[in-house]
Amino acid sequence: MKRKTFIILLFLVAVVAEAQWKTQAVLLEPGWNAVYIITQPVPASCDHVFNGVPVESVAWWSRIDGGAEYSEDPNDPFPQSAHWFKWVPGQLEASTFGSLLAGQTYLVNLETNVSVLVEIKGRAEVLNMDWLRDKYNLVGFPIISSEDVTFGDYFGFTDEVSISTTEGGDVQQVNSDGSVSQVYRPQMENIGAGKAYWVKSGERVSSYIGPVKVNIGNGDKWLDYDLSQRPQTLKITNETDTNRLITIRHIASEEPAEGIDATPLAGKVPLLLGRMITTNGTVREEFEMLPDLLVTNIATGTMLELHLMPDVSALTNGAEGEAFQSILKITDESSSVPVIEQNIGVVCRVPPADFYDTTGLWVGEVVVDKVSRAPTRPGGSNTWDTVTPVPVSRSYNFRVLLHSRSNGTCRILQQIYPSMLTKDDGDIELKLFTKAEYAKQYRNDNPKALITRISSANFAPTPPIECSGDFGNGTVMGVVDVAFNDPVNPFVHSYHPQHDNREINNGIETVLGAGIESFDISRELQFVFDEIDPMGGGNPSWNITECGGVFKERVVGLNKTIYVSGLFRLVKLSECGVLSY
Repeated sequence: MKRKTFIILLFLVAVVAEAQWKTQAVLLEPGWNAVYIITQPVPASCDHVFNGVPVESVAWWSRIDGGAEYSEDPNDPFPQSAHWFKWVPGQLEASTFGSLLAGQTYLVNLETNVSVLVEIKGRAEVLNMDWLRDKYNLVGFPIISSEDVTFGDYFGFTDEVSISTTEGGDVQQVNSDGSVSQVYRPQMENIGAGKAYWVKSGERVSSYIGPVKVNIGNGDKWLDYDLSQRPQTLKITNETDTNRLITIRHIASEEPAEGIDATPLAGKVPLLLGRMITTNGTVREEFEMLPDLLVTNIATGTMLELHLMPDVSALTNGAEGEAFQSILKITDESSSVPVIEQNIGVVCRVPPADFYDTTGLWVGEVVVDKVSRAPTRPGGSNTWDTVTPVPVSRSYNFRVLLHSRSNGTCRILQQIYPSMLTKDDGDIELKLFTKAEYAKQYRNDNPKALITRISSANFAPTPPIECSGDFGNGTVMGVVDVAFNDPVNPFVHSYHPQHDNREINNGIETVLGAGIESFDISRELQFVFDEIDPMGGGNPSWNITECGGVFKERVVGLNKTIYVSGLFRLVKLSECGVLSY
């Protein structure tokens, strides 16, 4: 009797969802099916994934402790090889799990005499594998589904897992009645895409998942860019003893599944690729647009690291509430038969309109590399200019804090106490306190508030100092005054009678004013903002979350007026536009 095949599309119920959409087609045959999930279902609930599918039960082969070590078939030769969890439709009390995970394997019992094609739509994630050593493992493989990949092709790059029966290897497939049968010629048998098999592991195996291993530097399974837009690192490791030819394709996400509250697509993520550039002995990273097709070679035993980030300036092409979403498809095409395919989702939400506003707290450093010098004594040679700063033998740096208002004006800060409070309704309240006592009182009133302290030792404790000019545009100027009696004034010394601003005559103490033992000092600061990053023109975050330029200072009140110059660089730490005095 010829079997019919029904196609069931999983239109899932309303749930807020954000994914880099990819569909996995799973063909379920009547009876038991060993399934390998390569796409993270969204939503992941078994009730949604198998909605309308005549499934009797699903068993999850898990490495997580706490499940029962059993199999439904008493003749199963692997009762102690893993922990099992079970899901039964409509029987919550009989179920020990309820959601599916990408990279995991399941036994699905289909109660019908016809095949059912289930199309699972969800997020593309990095797939990893942790083997149980010297045991049978129920595993699937991230192979290229369009190619005929044999077990020999897949395991031909490692001696940690032997599939040869003469060397103690064993590959078993799950039959429709729940029993297992040996794959007698695995070197020549094709692997079924999306299928799982029992494979006997070796004593040294750990995480083998093919000739190349893919992961993300921060440990995530996909590239999710928050509003900081910081670069993330994609790592591809060649774990073989031959060079590997790797192809990376940047492809568009599928449309979201119907019937769910999904974040609308704004298009492909405008991804940039960082490259290290050496100029005049200085190494810096510049970013350029990631091509849709990138082919590269990875030497044996080495790792390729790709620094990726969105082109922040291009995010204005989307509407607020949307998300740029796409997929990086990585394949190993070194052999005559391409083996591995990994799909990694990339998402970057369209930032709000005020994301490009300069309002907020900016913290960074000034690097001084030029200082004016006093002239030599009269008649001497090499009289130096007293106005124009000249290069120093060793630069020095100090921290600087600037707060920009919504109208573009800014203030210089000596210290600030940023606070973040997550309220009961989920809203986040940001505050910037200028004094410790205000921050302490706020913390007493709101114990859950997270408060830190940022300060600059280069300035004496002082209230915020008003500046002229527009932040980020042209020149900002501010004056920091150091009073003659300020403890940090270089003329003041509490224990030196000629530098304590006091005079004692006949036992009578007189407090002296400015200009006698100590002098008022004025530091005139200038921040000249550059339109492009002075460290290199390929910084996509410049003038958005980073800024900087040329720093100038004139110090008045010392024996000689001193002129200094250098570079400054700032990073935006908070979008709070109000200081709490």
